[in-house]
Amino acid sequence: YLDSEGKKVYLEDEDFASSAILSSWTLTNAKAAIVQETVPKKDGTSLVYKRGELVGLKASYFDYETDPSKKQYWRYTHTPMNDGANPDAAAILDEDGNVVSLTGKILNAPIQRFYIDGKYTVEHWQEDDTSRGAVPGGNSAYDKISNSVFMTFYVEGGGIAPWVESIKTVPAKVKEGDDFQITVRVNDADKDELRLTTEVYFKKELIYREKKTGITAVNGIYPAVTTATLPDPAETGSYEVICTVRDWAGAGVGSYRFTVVSEGKITGSVYHTDKWNENRKKYNLAKSGKEDPRGPAVFWSGEKFLLSAVVAGSPTQVTAKIIGYPEYDTTLTKSGSQNAAGENIYVGSCWAESMINKWGMINPEDLTFRFQATYTGGTVKTYDVIITVDNRDPYWRLHRKF
Repeated sequence: YLDSEGKKVYLEDEDFASSAILSSWTLTNAKAAIVQETVPKKDGTSLVYKRGELVGLKASYFDYETDPSKKQYWRYTHTPMNDGANPDAAAILDEDGNVVSLTGKILNAPIQRFYIDGKYTVEHWQEDDTSRGAVPGGNSAYDKISNSVFMTFYVEGGGIAPWVESIKTVPAKVKEGDDFQITVRVNDADKDELRLTTEVYFKKELIYREKKTGITAVNGIYPAVTTATLPDPAETGSYEVICTVRDWAGAGVGSYRFTVVSEGKITGSVYHTDKWNENRKKYNLAKSGKEDPRGPAVFWSGEKFLLSAVVAGSPTQVTAKIIGYPEYDTTLTKSGSQNAAGENIYVGSCWAESMINKWGMINPEDLTFRFQATYTGGTVKTYDVIITVDNRDPYWRLHRKF
């Protein structure tokens, strides 16, 4: 309804989708209507949940012998904030990770919703059924326990606890390979002395933790708290920073997520064809009985150079050239294969008739291959590979050696 100043006052605020529900309302000198609103969806990547929010825990079970799972186990460790200890937790920790109490409680199913705030780590494992259901309760002597998996998450508190005002990275935009820090601002209504724990997760794994104590307000304002530089440079992937601020009576939690995108990277290699590598080994054996006088990085002048480059990101072009010889510029093409990090592998080759007897006729000569990846916006990444050309025994004499 409208108050005396013409402002809307809501006596009832309820989420529903059908106007039929309005029929149950009793209205006097008022109107009721459904206001359609798009509720932003939680992206599912944050480690911080609200009280009562569904905490989705999904476990994938696999057994090499295809034995079914007989039983599941869930064990929770809890670091309380404002609401006290969770009675379903097996262990209660203080803010520094020290054990306060142990119950050893193990659950047969995960907790779906949490109404007690704090930091939680859940451990999950399963037990197989080697009888595959043929024996009630399984074979206790043969049924085995699986490995354990862990997940850490946080449940937000409330009330008058201190709070996190902002979390930022230094630099503001973290690029792949950057050294970076975390800057946090906190506040408290009572201006009590505060303690701040900053935890950095990479791909949901804790990689850094720092605690700052004795944070006091000056003229009512708390100074920004900046961590030390993280020990490892930024990698491509998702980061989440969780900050827990505490005073003598309570705690508040804040989070900040950012993604480090690959700015591009290339690593190249130069290698022999199978036939030329075979010739290299035969030459070594004929010369010394060993395979090492001409190593893999030693070539004859006139053999085809095979080229390979592992490239991060999405380049517009990948090339390789011999420094000082612009006529030997080669474009590499995507092979369709990737390495374990998901980076694409580009391949190509470099050969021209003019290379025959061009280098290393009197003394071995080094050549530098420069691999280059060009990206949208003008970013260019390069990688140099130095090989040796030793043509004192030219390739056309090889048949006389073997």
